[in-house]
Amino acid sequence: MTRPTIQLANLHDVFLNSSLQRQQMLRTPPIVDPSPNALLTADRWRYERTWLVFLYVLVECWRSTHMRETRAYVASVVTDARVEEILAEGEASGAIKSLRAVRDYMCHRDRREYWNAGRMAPAGNLEFNMRLHDEFSRVLLAAMRAAVAPA
Repeated sequence: MTRPTIQLANLHDVFLNSSLQRQQMLRTPPIVDPSPNALLTADRWRYERTWLVFLYVLVECWRSTHMRETRAYVASVVTDARVEEILAEGEASGAIKSLRAVRDYMCHRDRREYWNAGRMAPAGNLEFNMRLHDEFSRVLLAAMRAAVAPA
């Protein structure tokens, strides 16, 4: 199998956008005031939503027909990849639908009301979103290392 270096780099670049937002979220103090006003004005909440926008873009990129060969390559070099398993779990639980709702809300404000369902969609999915992000991180790093290793 040929190494899809450019496509893999493209996928990794999408991951890095998500990762930067997650890093900022984790550096921001947690939300301790449970009032809706505190949540809706907190930087951490804003960073979480931008992280999830890019995480969903990563899911879209991963699933695209354009990345078929890249996914096959990743599967050939990272035999213990759990990305598909976690995505299936997210489909069953509604977590992937919530990611899309966040992306749609954040990126299509011209067509979304302030209280669109996407505004609060991340609530309750942090553990799933972290696991999905961490698995993409592990798998893409291993695949990138394999792609640049001497033949």
